[in-house]
Amino acid sequence: MSESLKKLYHDLIMDHQRNPVGFKKRDEADIVIDAYNPVCGDKFTLYLDLENNKVSQASFHGYGCALSKAATSLLMASLPGKNLEQCQQLIESYLYELRYDSSGAEEIVKALSVALKYPGREQCVVLSWETLLKFIEARLT
Repeated sequence: MSESLKKLYHDLIMDHQRNPVGFKKRDEADIVIDAYNPVCGDKFTLYLDLENNKVSQASFHGYGCALSKAATSLLMASLPGKNLEQCQQLIESYLYELRYDSSGAEEIVKALSVALKYPGREQCVVLSWETLLKFIEARLT
């Protein structure tokens, strides 16, 4: 594998791809949101349960490249215990760190930010995050 691809498919990304957090279909969830990228075909369904206005359970199911699956896994791991406003702040922070300044970010975010150097790969690492952000913004207004 070339050095360029090794950077793109960092071990942390491959670990989330092979062992994703919350990879489980749950049609009975309180909130069910579809995230779809028609350009590359990545398609995930996000499942969230709310208890006392906080995310009590988060999971996802579907298919996509290693980058989109790893990014969605990271999202699911980050949501439990947060209310929707905190989820919104988390997502906005992730998108900022990813696109502008990952120097203080978690190692997995730094690894995912490498995707932005490859044409067409940004959508892979923001798909589920931006989809959930749009849902939250609509729900909070």
